Amino acid sequence: MPFDRVTQKGMTIPRFWNHRNAVIGLYGVNLAASTGGIFSVLPTFLDKFNLEGDDRNEQFIGGPLYVRDPNTYQATNTPWIVDGQQVVLTREVTLDRLDETMPVSNTAHGGRSQGYRSIKYYMDLKRTTANGHNQSTDMPIFRYADVLLMKAEAILRGATATNGDTPMSLMNQIRSYVNAPPVTQDPTLDELLDERAREFADEAWRRNDLIRFGKFEDDWGYKHIINPSAKTELYRRIFPVPRGVMNTNTNWKQNPGY
Repeated sequence: MPFDRVTQKGMTIPRFWNHRNAVIGLYGVNLAASTGGIFSVLPTFLDKFNLEGDDRNEQFIGGPLYVRDPNTYQATNTPWIVDGQQVVLTREVTLDRLDETMPVSNTAHGGRSQGYRSIKYYMDLKRTTANGHNQSTDMPIFRYADVLLMKAEAILRGATATNGDTPMSLMNQIRSYVNAPPVTQDPTLDELLDERAREFADEAWRRNDLIRFGKFEDDWGYKHIINPSAKTELYRRIFPVPRGVMNTNTNWKQNPGY
């Protein structure tokens, strides 16, 4: 999906992953617009990025942060300082209280520094104030890696293999290009789901995958603390029909449960 900060706006995802104070200095330049900073990755998901040498491990940043070179995008040796302290992103995300507001302290070294952040869609350093939060970063919708893992999954679920492909050989095509250790036998469905997590993180496929693998209602993060009924509300696998659509076309019926 092509985006352009001027002519094809709508790509604002990176701002949500950034530390709120990242507008100043983290990327080696001062950005023209503030960042949102409200998304963090859960430790249980981060733990999936544990394969030795896997390039995909670099999708998330955390721990002590350093100013990044605007030309290479790599971290330098210069600590990123906010309010006199180096910013350190923590693995854990701890809420101030357990309710539906999910609050954390709004300070540079408190709530704003909880959780590792995705840099898969790196911040566009050429943005101007006129561009707002829009940036010229295209988004993948379907990739060849998805075709490979879909075929591997189909075989694991009983489809007939073709062209000599096996789930192992298909997954290893991906492992090879990201420099991750090859698998030595056909993966299980759970192992394939973990591979999809590594390969398609921040590409908006995780919800679909969890539903298809029957794990959407599992206990993860704070979901079941905030909403205990999430374990049994299977109807939430399908989104509600938007109210505006219902009002515009009265022939529509709302999906069950909503």
